[in-house]
Amino acid sequence: MNPPYKKISSASIHRSRLRFVGIETVNLYSAFVALSLSLMETNGCLVAIIPRSFCNGPYYRPFREFVLKHSAVGHIHLFVRRNKAFKDDNVLQENIIIMLERGGRQREVTVSTSTDDSFADIATAVYPFDRIVRTDDPDLVVHIPISPGNDKNRYFGIHQVFLD
Repeated sequence: MNPPYKKISSASIHRSRLRFVGIETVNLYSAFVALSLSLMETNGCLVAIIPRSFCNGPYYRPFREFVLKHSAVGHIHLFVRRNKAFKDDNVLQENIIIMLERGGRQREVTVSTSTDDSFADIATAVYPFDRIVRTDDPDLVVHIPISPGNDKNRYFGIHQVFLD
């Protein structure tokens, strides 16, 4: 899926109806993903191209909690250069492709990266889940390693590259 990207006003009827079905979120793309997960059968897979903005921050914490409660993260693809992956569509957000398995058992996560949508320079590595979402993190920040095979201290997860 490639859901629409648009904020949802906290006072809107859409936000109220989402809350009624147990989904607290601030954007249409996260609403689409959460609703889709809710409607899927166990072990069904969802693949979505979505902004990376859900990975951190207090506004998306309920969404991260919902996703991690109802699905297992199987694969994340990160476009390392946001100005190249979707250049023809004037997309300004950093985007990822994520694969979620409804009701799945969380295992290791495959993380791949590429500069752009040609995938010509794709690099792939597998990480234990606690490298993606740390077990001691109450905010459930999603960290996406950016240099597979050599990511000892480099992560992409808080709107910038930082060193641990």
